[in-house]
Amino acid sequence: MPLDAAPLPDRNDIVNAVEVLFPEDERELAMTLLDQYDTGIWKERKERIQMATLILSEGSIEKLKGFIKEATQDYRNVLYWCEYTKQGVALRSDMEGKLRDKKEK
Repeated sequence: MPLDAAPLPDRNDIVNAVEVLFPEDERELAMTLLDQYDTGIWKERKERIQMATLILSEGSIEKLKGFIKEATQDYRNVLYWCEYTKQGVALRSDMEGKLRDKKEK
């Protein structure tokens, strides 16, 4: 099911995903990189795109940079890769589980 069928992520979801994916010493950089992504579009879409780049990065700063660059060129690519490909759906499902576990602690 595409992410847009679920509640859109908010800033807290982004912060939680960064905490789950990145070691403590890389979290500030990851947030800085994510905050650089801003094309002036709706806030909700921005956070949806940020979440997609996070999920696709799999906790790699280099991958995160690449996906943010791609999203800046055409955000639809990262949404497609995260929400409609087999690998993206699996990564997203894994992230949802990790975020659910984090909330339960």
